[in-house]
Amino acid sequence: MRTSMLVGLGMSLATVDAAAALPKCNSEVVRKIISAVVAKTTVADAEGYRVARWTFAQPVAANVAGLSALVSRDFLVEGELELELKHTGSAPLRTVTCEFRRPAKYGKWRAVPLKELIADGSYRRGIAPGKSAQLRFDDEEDPSVDDNRLIVVLVDAPPATKTSFSIASRKAPPPKALAAPKFVTAPKTPAAAAPAPAPAPAPAPAPEPDTVTTTTNGKLVLDIAQAMHGKPYCWLFSGKTKGCKGISIFSKPNNGYLAPLEATTAEGKSTLYKPDSLSTYGTYCSSYSFQVAFKAAEKLGLLSKLTKKDIEKWRVMWFGASSASVQLDGSKHSALIEQSALSIAAFKLGRLLGSLGDAQPGDFVQINRNDKGAGHSVVFVDFVRDTKNRNVGFKYIAANEKNGVSYAQVCYEHDSVPNAPELKQAEDEPYRAVCKGSSTADFDRLYVGRLGN
Repeated sequence: MRTSMLVGLGMSLATVDAAAALPKCNSEVVRKIISAVVAKTTVADAEGYRVARWTFAQPVAANVAGLSALVSRDFLVEGELELELKHTGSAPLRTVTCEFRRPAKYGKWRAVPLKELIADGSYRRGIAPGKSAQLRFDDEEDPSVDDNRLIVVLVDAPPATKTSFSIASRKAPPPKALAAPKFVTAPKTPAAAAPAPAPAPAPAPAPEPDTVTTTTNGKLVLDIAQAMHGKPYCWLFSGKTKGCKGISIFSKPNNGYLAPLEATTAEGKSTLYKPDSLSTYGTYCSSYSFQVAFKAAEKLGLLSKLTKKDIEKWRVMWFGASSASVQLDGSKHSALIEQSALSIAAFKLGRLLGSLGDAQPGDFVQINRNDKGAGHSVVFVDFVRDTKNRNVGFKYIAANEKNGVSYAQVCYEHDSVPNAPELKQAEDEPYRAVCKGSSTADFDRLYVGRLGN
């Protein structure tokens, strides 16, 4: 495999405030860099950055100083991607990695208006000399977004010294399928002792090492979720197939329902949704999580006060097909972004939690990876902790493209994660030990909903 050397990228900008030198991916600065790059094929200066192009799957090395932007040529993506940023110089540097996707309605990158460039994430890393950072990019389940991509790496090196930097990119191997944990219901708090002496209640047995303790409602959700474990993944949209083995031509999208969904509503008991003719091929993330939530809500009696029309509106919001804004406790929430989690609160089926840090097994989590709401709809299982007992991610069950309905995990890409404000370096070994090969998400783009109380 050929190594492309990019030279002459150094540029000293003493007037730039170092603390604010690297913007977020959805900023106007980054959008203007991309706009300049897609209009040219040669090295250029843009927004104070020295810009160079690189090609996916070909290792690239560069000597950088000051502010530089290395931008990939757009490429068609099938499956997930891995990126390794390696710092081989002697002076510390900072990086921000952005992933851009083209809206499907535009045939060419050059035709995309500046403000409609879709930025995924803002993966900020400080990389020490001789260290490297690994990133994993996921496929998106969004028919409005094309799978042609640009990946941009902004590098802020000490302006007085050139430093070596390289990028290795490749298609990622399938994520590992995690074994299903055992779920146990948390014991209820004992009632207050009666005036008469009573024997102390026996202590609840400690959970086995591979068990996860949850609430009664959470246990119900997880039991329903687990019952569909192993079902295949299939999503058909805009003439494309994802994960659908044995099908390449179809006339309409699939609904992903694996069995009829029956409920007792304000109008009586009836079947509200039925599998379509493609149901044998499998389900997909939003459809799977909705089926779990629907069945759990029905068992909890939460649907009895809703009409069929209300439930259809709930379904539309759950699937991310609603652009409505919802007022909750005086704050405006976006249905396009918060999707499944928000819909639970909007239709009074439960509540929206303030943070993923409040999540319990059996809660529903909406993962977002860009500013258009594309991501993953999952059922929370447990937090992922490293050997320092830091919360660095979470485990979930979902309809995953590579393994069907299965357990998986995601790790945080944010600069600061719960209980671990010091976790800012990609070379942090305890983090890498549990997160290597995992998909990633920004902690601040995770939304959690809980059925019932």
